[in-house]
Order: sequence, then structure tokens, then C-alpha cells
Amino acid sequence: MKKKIIALVTVLLMVLSLFPMVALAADGSITADGTYALSDYGNDSTITIGAGLTVTLQGDAATTYTSVYIVCGAGVKLTLSNVKIDNLAIPPPVPAALTFTGTGNTLTLAGESTLRNGGYQPGVRVSGGTELTIDGDGKLYAHSAGGAAIGGAGNPGYITCPDDSTVGAITINGGTIRVGTANGSAGIGGGYNSSGGHVTVNSGTITGYGTFDGAGIGDGQKGSGCHVVINGGTVTVTSGSTVWVTARA
Repeated sequence: MKKKIIALVTVLLMVLSLFPMVALAADGSITADGTYALSDYGNDSTITIGAGLTVTLQGDAATTYTSVYIVCGAGVKLTLSNVKIDNLAIPPPVPAALTFTGTGNTLTLAGESTLRNGGYQPGVRVSGGTELTIDGDGKLYAHSAGGAAIGGAGNPGYITCPDDSTVGAITINGGTIRVGTANGSAGIGGGYNSSGGHVTVNSGTITGYGTFDGAGIGDGQKGSGCHVVINGGTVTVTSGSTVWVTARA
């Protein structure tokens, strides 16, 4: 009888191994430098990274997670390696897929990562008073419906959105970045009805678009006052109104 039970358990385990494992939600706080697997958190999770830490988040090319939100304290040095997050279908109110706060932040790109967000929130949020430098040899595709792909949240007025749609300072020193938006937001800079803060491009390759009157790099539709400086790199961006880049000296 005992042998039969062992045989049945063995067969059951073999059958279960044929089915893919489903990532379970596991909110977590990262409190030490190191490399962390996104699979340890899974779908429907919020990952908080403590201020001043140097962290690598490691995904894989075959897995896209949803309803995942990464929130960084000030001065975080974050590397994204093959991280794929798609929150585009999540209804508002939602946070950004990746949020930076304060100064001294860096985002290093490794492999190919994707950050897509809906609800007038950016793929990568850089609010007023926040500074972010993007670098690395990897690729990033960022997309938002109503917020900038990289930059600030949108402010449509008819749904619950963040009360702070301002944008801080974004500096791009490297990487291959593709941005896309919807609902009148800029590719890099301001969300709908928001100005775009300060954007400086020193190197890297940037392609993509804003929508309606949202700039490729600059202000969102109905926004004004963005400062854009392009010192180098290859930049090819458009908007729905054919505005390439809006800038003010």
C-alpha cells in the first residue's frame, strides 16, 4: 500500500510539472543593495526600494508582469535588466509602473525592458523636485495613456488622478529608448494638461511620439514652459500635431 501511495504522488508531481507556474503576488521592501528577481514578487505587487540603495531588478525575456509598481526612495541607483511590466489595462486610479523621488537617482538600462502604464500615470514617473539620470547599454520601451512615457502624470480633471502632475529634471546619457503615449501626453516630459519640466539629452538613441498636441519631448497638450536641451545622441520623435520637440531656452 505504501508503495502505491508513493507511486501515485510521484505521478501527480510529474503531471503538475507539465503546467506553467503562476507568479503570485508578494509585495516587498528592498532594504539592502543587491540583485533581485522580479519573479519573486510576481503580478499584483508593489516593490519599494529604500533610499540610497544600489539595486538590480532582473526579469526575463519571456515573462511580462501586470499590476506591478516599483517605488524608489531618494538617491536610488536602479538597474533594469529585461524587466517587462504592462499595466496599460489597469483602470485608474493607479500609480506609475516605476516612480522615482528626490535627487541623485540613476536608471541604468541592461537588456530589453518594457514599462507600460495607464490611468494618466507615466511608465517612469519623475515628479517636480525629482532628478533622474538614465544611462546604460540596454533598451527601454516606455508607454503611457495620458501620462508621459517618461516624466509626469496627466491631469484630465474628470477622473481621480495624482494632485501633483509637475515634472522634475530628466537627463539621458545613454541607452536606446523608445517612447509612446496616448491622450495628449508627451513622449518624454509632461502628461496631458501638464508642462514637461527639464529634459537634457547628452547621448543615447531616442525614438517615439507624443499624441495630439503633446510633444515628442516637452510639454503635454495644454502644458507650457518645458526646458529641453539636446547636446548629443540621436533623437527622432514626433507628435500628433507634428511638433517634434518643444523647448524654451
